[in-house]
Amino acid sequence: MHIIRITSFLILLFSSNLIIAQEQIPVQRWYTGLSVGAGITDMNSGTTDIRVINNNGFVGGPFLQYQVNEQFSVRLGAEFDQREFGMEVYYQGMRYTDTSTHVCYSCRYSYENTHTSYYLTFPLLLQYSQFRNKLGLTIKGGVYYSFLLISYQDGFEELYIDPEEGLPFYQIDNSIEPGYFISLYQGEAINVMNTYDAGVMLGIGGTYALNNKLALLLEGNLQVGFQGVFENPGMMSLMHRAFQLRGGLIYRLTMNRIAQ
Repeated sequence: MHIIRITSFLILLFSSNLIIAQEQIPVQRWYTGLSVGAGITDMNSGTTDIRVINNNGFVGGPFLQYQVNEQFSVRLGAEFDQREFGMEVYYQGMRYTDTSTHVCYSCRYSYENTHTSYYLTFPLLLQYSQFRNKLGLTIKGGVYYSFLLISYQDGFEELYIDPEEGLPFYQIDNSIEPGYFISLYQGEAINVMNTYDAGVMLGIGGTYALNNKLALLLEGNLQVGFQGVFENPGMMSLMHRAFQLRGGLIYRLTMNRIAQ
C-alpha cells in the first residue's frame, strides 16, 4: 500500500515538473520565404519637356519573418531589384535663348535613353494579419534601403543646326557650329545613377496554407523613394516610385509549441 502511494506521488510530481517545463519553452515563431515578381515603374518628370517612359523590371528574393503574436509580425528581406525607365526629349524649331526673336525652324534636338539599374534592396516591414481557416490577409508597411550594384544605358542624343537658318546662332556664339551631331550612350553608365536609394514600402498580401508548415503567398506593394534617381545634381529631380506584384512561398521553420 505504501509502495502504491509513493509511486503515485512520484508520478504526480513528475507530471507537474513536465507541465512547468512545457510552460517555460518559448513559442517558436520563425518563418522564411521567397517571393518573386514584377516591379512596374511609375515615375513622372513633372515637366512637359521631358517624357518618362515607365518599364517593368524583376524583383524578388528571400526573407525572414518573426511572428510577434497572432496578428503582428516583423519581416526583413534581401531582394534583387531591377529598375528600368526611359527618357525622351524632342524639339523641332529652336531659339538661341528663350527671349530670342529668331527661330531656326529646321533645327532640331532629340534625346532618347533607357536606364536599367540593378539594386540590392533590404525592406524592413511591420505586418498585421488576420486568418480564417487556410486563408490569411495581411496589411504591411515599413522602410527600405537599396545599394546600386550596376547600371546600364542605351540611347542617343542628336542635334541639327541648319547652315542657313541657324546662321544667327553661330554668329552670336562661335562655339555653335552648323551641321548634324550625334552622341551614343551604350553600355555601363558611370557616375549617372545614384549609388543608393531609401524610402517607404506599403502593401497588402494574402496567404493560403497548404499544410502546417507551407503556404502560398501573393502580395502587392507600393515602393516610394526619397532619394533622387540621378547622382548628378545638375540633372532633373526624379524620385523612384514603383508598384510591385509578386507571388511566392512561406515556410515555418519550427512548429509552434502550445503552452499547457
